[in-house]
Amino acid sequence: MSATAAQMGKLGLPMPIKEMAARSWDVIVIGAGHNGLACAFYLAQAGQRVLVLESRERVGGACTIEEPFPGVRMSPCAYLAGLLHPLVIEELNLPARGFQWTPAVNGLFVPFLDGSSIQLWDDESRCEAEVRRFSPCDVNGWRAMNDVIRRLRDALRPASTNDIWIGDPPTSEQIEDILAGDSEACNLLFNWSMAEFVERYLTDERLQCAYLGQGVIGTYASPFDAGTASIRFHHASGRLGGMPGMWGYVKGGMGMVSFYFCDAAREAGATVVTGVEVARILPGEGI
Repeated sequence: MSATAAQMGKLGLPMPIKEMAARSWDVIVIGAGHNGLACAFYLAQAGQRVLVLESRERVGGACTIEEPFPGVRMSPCAYLAGLLHPLVIEELNLPARGFQWTPAVNGLFVPFLDGSSIQLWDDESRCEAEVRRFSPCDVNGWRAMNDVIRRLRDALRPASTNDIWIGDPPTSEQIEDILAGDSEACNLLFNWSMAEFVERYLTDERLQCAYLGQGVIGTYASPFDAGTASIRFHHASGRLGGMPGMWGYVKGGMGMVSFYFCDAAREAGATVVTGVEVARILPGEGI
């Protein structure tokens, strides 16, 4: 893509619609979001004839860049990178494409109706000092709460090998074997609501409430729904830049990740087209 197109993720038609329709494709990816583009890269790299169709005029889906006002570019939905796998960064050669990021270390500032507030820093030592100031009796519980997340991450997504995100997904029984009788880790992953999770380790109701939202990000669930504690773990399970649980701001906006993916997919041989809607999927025939 040209520099201008790369900034906004806009692509022209690489060929007339009739010519596209006349071709035989091994795979048609519907939607040029970051996941679709990553799939297109790997499929094309494996020798498949891949066509990616996106109804909007720009790629990226929720991970894109919009220009709501002339000259003002922003990430409309996805705003932080954190679960972008190091292997994907390496295999799509993202650093050479311009991928840069800055650690997001400020965490959450949470004010309360009684006039008090707490800053939940991502840096553990700073956050512990803040918890000690805010609710001294909860320091040990706060440490234990973080420790079960750490144990679960290190068991399922170790820094070196045996990362369960690579290869075939394990069964729940295989995961339980990996956790080797760690009942807290098992409950965090499979059973607890976010409310149960924080109430197990924290006593101050304000501190409990400060963390509840971390269990419902990206869901329509209540923090009292079973299983929502796993959302908190999921968002702490990445290792951006080799740093456990780290998230970061991508230079140029989150959409740059999708645009780099698009470049990689096209270089691997995939055809990516925007502004083409899919009306119907015909299994075994096409679209």
